Amino acid sequence: MVIEGRDKVRSPRIRLGMVGGGQGAFIGAVHRIAARLDDEFELVAGALSSTPEKAEASGRELGLTPDRIYTTFAAMAEAESRREDGIEAVSIVTPNHTHFPIAREFLARGIHVICDKPMTATLEEAKDLARLAAGSGKLFVLTHNYTGYPLVRQVTIAFGRPNRFIVLFKNLRAARRSRFLVTKDSRTSPS
Repeated sequence: MVIEGRDKVRSPRIRLGMVGGGQGAFIGAVHRIAARLDDEFELVAGALSSTPEKAEASGRELGLTPDRIYTTFAAMAEAESRREDGIEAVSIVTPNHTHFPIAREFLARGIHVICDKPMTATLEEAKDLARLAAGSGKLFVLTHNYTGYPLVRQVTIAFGRPNRFIVLFKNLRAARRSRFLVTKDSRTSPS
């Protein structure tokens, strides 16, 4: 099993694209590893940085073919939606305030979306995105890091799903602590 990039051993895997997560972005590697744990995804395209040079270097480093390395998410959404072998899903691992426009673009192009938390920066954006996702016929999946914890996986196996109250409680606690992260200055301290 290859953690990053492509391998030709097994097919078909779900063709995955990624927005964000290029060189110097810790969380992108984490999401690529998570996507490969069950060996069902293959990273085939990416707009891996908002800096064109870094996006291209990151794509080459991950073994993406040059025609599948994009310098903007909009260019990626447009091109991949037109390809017969285009991505089936996109993983969004960008600063929080960019989740909404990126997810909106890919859903509008008919591509399933896997988005890192939080869903959006505002409740209004979340409602708009929920309406768009429902009308698109495509999946919108919101990731939460604790779902990969061994204990949560064991509870899911034993009971069919984790205790919803515990999950909701953790979400609320995390949301209260991270409100500052939904601003455009997401790299700054809340103090």
